[in-house]
Amino acid sequence: MASTCEFTHTLIVPKVDTFHEVLAAFLQTSDQGGWSVDPEQESNQFKCNFIRGNWGTSFFGLGAKRVPQEPTLRDDKVIVRTQPMRLEIVIRPYQSSLRVRIMYSVFSTEGDEVLRISDTGDKRTKSWDQWIADWSRVVTSEVNDFRNYLQECFGLSEPPKLESD
Repeated sequence: MASTCEFTHTLIVPKVDTFHEVLAAFLQTSDQGGWSVDPEQESNQFKCNFIRGNWGTSFFGLGAKRVPQEPTLRDDKVIVRTQPMRLEIVIRPYQSSLRVRIMYSVFSTEGDEVLRISDTGDKRTKSWDQWIADWSRVVTSEVNDFRNYLQECFGLSEPPKLESD
């Protein structure tokens, strides 16, 4: 059974006409792996759903149509783009700004005992808390990359502010 960890960040972005195009460009070319539109979730101009990573289909069509699969390891580390993840982005327009809520869901098929490979090649467990901390750093890094990308694309004097959740 898969366990899920969720991370949410909210940005305040100046209102610009090309926000959706810039969002799509960033997500499709992210340094941590491109995102694809989630075909199982409805998306529109205010709510966008994406997936990336290793996903499979359920047996005989029972339950969820898509199930998370094991990520790929290289040099004892998960290749980020293969970790099953969902991303929901909610965009709320205001008169002069956009409130952009970014919600990541990271899936582990290992449950509370997350396996990793040690330097000697033996499997050992990593605590669930450590796994969450590791993925929190990955997600925060990607959010900061997005903030910097927005700053560059829109000629802002600083990256969009993070609003505390």
